[in-house]
Amino acid sequence: RSIVFGSSRNNTMCRAVEPKKDEAAKAPAGRSRAVFETYARLWASSYLFLTLSALGDSCESVLPVVGVPEWLFAATLAATFLKPSPLVTCAGHAVGLLVFARRLPRVFDADYWAAHLDAAFLVAAVATGAWRPTAAPERRDEAIRVTSRFFRIQLSVFYSGAMVWKLNSAFFDPTGNCPAILFLQLAANWLPARALESDRLVRVLALSAPHVTEWVEGGVAVLLAVPGVCERLGIALGLALHGLIALTPPPHNIAGYGIRLIARYAVLIPDAAADAASELVAVSSIRSYGAVSIAAVAFLSKVFVVDEWPGIEQRGVRDWLLPAYFALAFFVGRAAVLAGRKGTKSTMTTALPCVMTQQPSSRRRRLSIACVVEAVVFVFGLTTLGFADNAPPKPFSNIRIHGGSNHLFLPTDVLGRLAGVPTIPSDVVRVERTTSPTLNAHFPADLSSFLDPKAVGLLRRAGHAARLFGPAIPRNVGPDVVPPNGSPSFVRYTLPVFELRRALGEARAKNESFELTYTRFPRHAYDAARPRADPDGSVVVTLVEDGERGSRTCSVGEVKQTGRLFRGRRTDCAADEPALLAPPPPWAGRVQLFWPHVVLEDEETQPEGHTGYCMLE
Repeated sequence: RSIVFGSSRNNTMCRAVEPKKDEAAKAPAGRSRAVFETYARLWASSYLFLTLSALGDSCESVLPVVGVPEWLFAATLAATFLKPSPLVTCAGHAVGLLVFARRLPRVFDADYWAAHLDAAFLVAAVATGAWRPTAAPERRDEAIRVTSRFFRIQLSVFYSGAMVWKLNSAFFDPTGNCPAILFLQLAANWLPARALESDRLVRVLALSAPHVTEWVEGGVAVLLAVPGVCERLGIALGLALHGLIALTPPPHNIAGYGIRLIARYAVLIPDAAADAASELVAVSSIRSYGAVSIAAVAFLSKVFVVDEWPGIEQRGVRDWLLPAYFALAFFVGRAAVLAGRKGTKSTMTTALPCVMTQQPSSRRRRLSIACVVEAVVFVFGLTTLGFADNAPPKPFSNIRIHGGSNHLFLPTDVLGRLAGVPTIPSDVVRVERTTSPTLNAHFPADLSSFLDPKAVGLLRRAGHAARLFGPAIPRNVGPDVVPPNGSPSFVRYTLPVFELRRALGEARAKNESFELTYTRFPRHAYDAARPRADPDGSVVVTLVEDGERGSRTCSVGEVKQTGRLFRGRRTDCAADEPALLAPPPPWAGRVQLFWPHVVLEDEETQPEGHTGYCMLE
């Protein structure tokens, strides 16, 4: 039976209607149960792919540190995939969030996306009572419906943030923007050499890359917000976006980014995803799926087999996440096709009682509003106020957080720059040189040597500097992956004092002996538009530490005029000198992580700060 309801001003009338024979035949048996199971298995699959990649050569994994929570997470993933149940699925989400918290701050922004989506499912499961072992199938379906509403809000806001934060001068800088590197990496790897002999084509690809990226990410954000045809187009566009990112040669081949997200796309079209899951195990479809899989493996073999990371002892690396991504993408794409077929409508309500098919309750509306507010604050508020750099979604944007905003209309660090509050981005130093192995391994993490020489040649033909820095790689993957700073020449960079204290604490924990020289700027005085200038009141600090003996000397020299180092008398450092302070509190070090800005020596290549290179965050 199906439930039909009609509402008057304050009442809802319900009556049971026997479905027509052809309609009853179309509605698959067990759909109510399959909708929840399909989501649970897709969620578990995405994390299993990321977890098992640690057993291969892929650099990205959700289990860089293994302890009891990580083993428990792996067990709940396996249990959820084999036999989904409400309690086990919810427990897996909760343990996954615990693992995420244990990894902080060694996480990518995609991990924050996934954590928000997992938390949204838990909220929906608790709000609907679907977490209980005795939850009826309709309760499980209601949890997926509420989750779908949350996911639509979150994904739209997240993709909007990824697009909006790219509206800055550095992102459109023709000598250093990130999209030009990705586009020409793809061109060098996939287009025939004869086509790339045209300088005009190379320049068009490089100059159009930032604009195409903005339109694609903005399109995904808008389309996913509108159920129906637009939503399916948004899913297709998102699959293409993350697929091209996955196919990009190292170090931009981040298939894990897409795996974390596209598995959640299926929640937007839950009935079609359940149909696709049923179709996947049907005997009649095994041949077609097998043929497509063989063709996909043959197509991906070029990247899958010969990928190489120069920083990892020059050994070849198989990107195991690449076929995993396209397996998920093929499934979600098939679900989108099924959802678009004429006559295919949501049948979730056929198994729900009248109380479930009424308009959303005030509690559900409040939850939806809270979801919108939280997503907007996380994506836009934290960066604008100066509370976060790593967490909010702004991949490859080169947005400046410290030293003044380079955004076309949005400020950053408002509390520090405008209100005078001592925020983390307010206190900045410029590292002039250091011999610390820890600091040189993490900052600024020059990845330029990782780029394919063919892509570098195309970039330079287009007027691009082909410079790439990625401090997230040594922080999240490992400090031995990236060549250390100083080989062959030292690259200066600016850094919030907060991060300097963290790095010095890590160096001292290893009993390192080193020297460090940095320029400390007065609070709120550093102007990233002039990265080489020294405002009045800047001081140069020299720190010498002997880790074996436990001795330390620190001296300060005042800079009376800009552009000159070590000018003026030198005195001992005060007790509150950043180089002498303890590391940040553990809780603050976990939830806050800020990136450096590279100071290039060529003023023509870098007329203002955070330009002339791509920052892989």
